[in-house]
Amino acid sequence: MPFYSLLDPPINSFKGQIISVIGGGGKSSLLKKIGQELVKLNLKVILTTTTKIEPFPNTAVVLLQGRGEDIREELTYMLDELKIIMVAKKRYHGNKLVGVNPEVVQKFKKYANIVLVEADGARQRPFKTHMPHEPVIPAATDKVIIVIGSEIVHKPLNDETVHRADLFAKKWNMELEAKLTPKIIAKELLSTAGYIGKIPLTSNVAIFINKTDLNLDRAKSLAEYLMKKCDYPIFLGSIKNNSIVQVNPHQTTERFDLV
Repeated sequence: MPFYSLLDPPINSFKGQIISVIGGGGKSSLLKKIGQELVKLNLKVILTTTTKIEPFPNTAVVLLQGRGEDIREELTYMLDELKIIMVAKKRYHGNKLVGVNPEVVQKFKKYANIVLVEADGARQRPFKTHMPHEPVIPAATDKVIIVIGSEIVHKPLNDETVHRADLFAKKWNMELEAKLTPKIIAKELLSTAGYIGKIPLTSNVAIFINKTDLNLDRAKSLAEYLMKKCDYPIFLGSIKNNSIVQVNPHQTTERFDLV
């Protein structure tokens, strides 16, 4: 199964779809993987962010700051030639890219089949909770993909496992170092006080549990619990191992094959 299965088919009919990725556990890697797959289908892809992101190797970057109407011609030309580009506002602290305003993202729809947006930051942690101003999801987003690293399941709540662990503990009345059970993870993901409350009402949602190569059993336990609590499409996989499967309501986790 390709990683673009996280999107809503039929892929080849896409024109100006906006996909925003939030959470932790490999957002940038997922964007890169999906982008590479879509280019092989001869689709035009814009990769961008509303926060900050490292530029991807071997991917052209277009900076918007200080540009006028000529940027339209450049975007059209580069997508015709390269099929995939990164678009950002400017560079920051050397090579890092500063994202664009969420309102600007909608303007990219006229140039590309798919606009892939990293709309969140997690400081390399597998999970996070959000400040009031986060995540920065464009209102025109067609689908939001929530990413979580499976290695946090049954691990202690601390700064190594959760970005803003103190805030997470306060929100859910927990102690630091308490175990991150599937139940408490699901609360953060599915509650209106958590992720779902941050997502535009018009956006579809999918959940991707990444890093099954680290602990498949923990990933399965989280997926199984989430299946009982929501109807969103749930995927398990490992970007590192190039594997992904979709959880089916009629399929038990014992039948997953991620070897």
